[in-house]
Amino acid sequence: MVNKIENEFKIIHSKLRQLEQIYNSHEKNLHFSSLEKADAELYSQLLELAQAGLEKVRKHSDYFSKHSLYDDGMFWYDLFITISAAALRIRANQDQQDIPENVVKELTVLLVDISEFSSLHPSDIQKRNHEALGNTLYGFYSKDLLALTRKRSRESGLKKISEFVEWTIGRVEEIVQKE
Repeated sequence: MVNKIENEFKIIHSKLRQLEQIYNSHEKNLHFSSLEKADAELYSQLLELAQAGLEKVRKHSDYFSKHSLYDDGMFWYDLFITISAAALRIRANQDQQDIPENVVKELTVLLVDISEFSSLHPSDIQKRNHEALGNTLYGFYSKDLLALTRKRSRESGLKKISEFVEWTIGRVEEIVQKE
């Protein structure tokens, strides 16, 4: 079953790697670096990839409710790291005016939605989701975006998603207050 699921993610994972080559041409370790640039095109493509990835996870929700997102061939892991590095670039350069607000909102909601599967067990994939959501909230910081995130977590009706979101927002608020 793992190979079947991994195969379903191959095309979108390949597209993500192509994006990484464009926006991280020096192949820096994105755990420690931001992307070389971040723009509206990148964010639109990240959203499209995340939507396609969430659709595949939902298609196999029975499987992913019991197994790690790692079984997708590391697509979500790489996507979370790329989203996180893009948001750090936005925050560092204050270039958010180029990114459409609806794209940021949709991506943020999606990062909340996928936490249903990343938060099954405390793990590294949950931490990567936390970083991607947290850095997105930090990079595009606004009370409205925080409120949208909380609203989406409440709409899920799942305690683990609400806890995940509150943990993430709490950390973002700590960092913003120190600035």
